[in-house]
Amino acid sequence: VVAFSTTTGAPLAWSMSSDTQVYALATDNRQLYVGGWFSSLAGQPRRNLASVDLRTGALTSWNPSPDGLVSTLTVSGDTLFVAGQFESLPGYGRRGVAAFNNGNGDVLSFNPQMPAPGVVKGFGVHADRVLLAGEPDGINRGAFRWVERGSGATASVTSPTRPGSTAEGVAQVDGVMYAVSHTSGPLGLASIDGSS
Repeated sequence: VVAFSTTTGAPLAWSMSSDTQVYALATDNRQLYVGGWFSSLAGQPRRNLASVDLRTGALTSWNPSPDGLVSTLTVSGDTLFVAGQFESLPGYGRRGVAAFNNGNGDVLSFNPQMPAPGVVKGFGVHADRVLLAGEPDGINRGAFRWVERGSGATASVTSPTRPGSTAEGVAQVDGVMYAVSHTSGPLGLASIDGSS
């Protein structure tokens, strides 16, 4: 993991190495969250998910240890959303998707009950709902699913896709989410109104 100056574009002196691969970064402006497929970061034992204190540049003691690859991280307000190819967080379950309070690191009740082999590759967050993008209901069952932000239960809004498609990512601007999906239908690059 490396850092660059936004003023000069030059690399900064700070860096952090893992023993294998890092796939995702996110920040809440206090901590840098690091996800991937690793068993150590900065020479310290950390399993697939860790955080760095941005004031000191040092690894924090937070170590939730999902048992598989973490490939997607999104911060929204006081919540860190995490997705990947893990079966559980020790003591909590949470197959493939989890959420943490980014103030104290606690695991939240958010649990969308991901079926095997469902996968989430992106999150969009709007008010009290979260858009899961990827194949959140399993292979060929649709690219998107809206869930409640608190519990992760399926929300009572229409998912904007049909079976046979898969999503690769989400970008969000205010109340509109832009998503990319592979599909044989009309939804290839779409904007999704987060308010409906």
